[in-house]
Amino acid sequence: MTVTPGTPGTPESATSRPGWLELFFDLVFVVAIAKLAHHLEGDPGWHEFWEFLVLLLPAWWAWLSFTAFVNTAGGDGTRATRTRILLLAAMFCLGVVGAAVPDGLGERAPAYVLGFAGARVVLFLLWLPLARRREVEWNLTRITVFNGGSIAIFGSSLLVSEGMRPLIWLAGIGYELAVLVYAQRSQVRDYNVAHIVERVGLFVIIVLGESVVSSVNAVDATWAPGAWLIAVLGFVLFAALWWSYFEFGAATAEAELHEGENQRVRDVMGIGHFPVVAALIAMAAGLGTAILDHAHHLPTGAAITLCGGLAIYRATLAGLGMRLGIPMRRALRWALPGVVIPLAVLAAAGWLPTWAVVAALCAEAVGQTVLATRKRVRLRTALS
Repeated sequence: MTVTPGTPGTPESATSRPGWLELFFDLVFVVAIAKLAHHLEGDPGWHEFWEFLVLLLPAWWAWLSFTAFVNTAGGDGTRATRTRILLLAAMFCLGVVGAAVPDGLGERAPAYVLGFAGARVVLFLLWLPLARRREVEWNLTRITVFNGGSIAIFGSSLLVSEGMRPLIWLAGIGYELAVLVYAQRSQVRDYNVAHIVERVGLFVIIVLGESVVSSVNAVDATWAPGAWLIAVLGFVLFAALWWSYFEFGAATAEAELHEGENQRVRDVMGIGHFPVVAALIAMAAGLGTAILDHAHHLPTGAAITLCGGLAIYRATLAGLGMRLGIPMRRALRWALPGVVIPLAVLAAAGWLPTWAVVAALCAEAVGQTVLATRKRVRLRTALS
């Protein structure tokens, strides 16, 4: 396929580096993530976990939708005044979603739904010129069905009881996913893999940054030697997760995903990354609680956010690796210790001091990173 560089509407024209507007757009989610992490601080129960997931999913899905547009429209596409104004309008709408998070399923549900619906209206207007020119698989009918149906479903959630509202929202996301899968059967334009891998990576950076925010706030509130010990261990834990994700996970995704593999890109960098994001946010909340409760045993809910979060994170990355083509045996060799060790620590968390829980998770993360790095060095040495 011959493509003229710089032609709007082609993934090849999209710069692999996110633009300034995309980075500014992400600031809304810094606030939303902080509020979602706060939702899991202390000793959360299953109700808090459920609300956390239901509030996070539409926000994450909305972010993906706008990222996919910019990726498809190309780097030149975001330079148009109309596009910039619309993306800023979407940023405001998603800011409303973030502001409603603390009680998004209760009294603030109308604001959450209106913010999400407003973002969907903006997304429709963004896709409209491309659909009219038939440059993408999203023709006018499909973008109307995708966004209009979603707005109707989410809007209907305001007419039901608070307990039923999460199910309506999940149905709305499921509806959008079904339309997306159907539309991608006859794709016209492909994702720019390098761009979308970096965009998702930047979102992961934002999520990892929440661990720093939670730690600093907790240390500031306690200012005790025990709190500092757990903060240092937590920093090393998340630094190791950062190292392994970007050195091995993101690098593998960029190497294994290719233009034209829209379904695999969607599954790995979109749908499949939701558990990754959710697990890291939960861990950040658990770390903040661990610092605050440094002199006591870790509450059960906080132990679940920390240990369970790491186990889910490892299991998800193994699944994504297999979707990328990594043999199951190889993926499980790395995943099993990353799942078994955190779950074992979780089982013993009621008897272990808080610092020991965090130290055990830190040892697992550092050990995995060191082993993976050493193996890659040996492989490079052998090949040279």
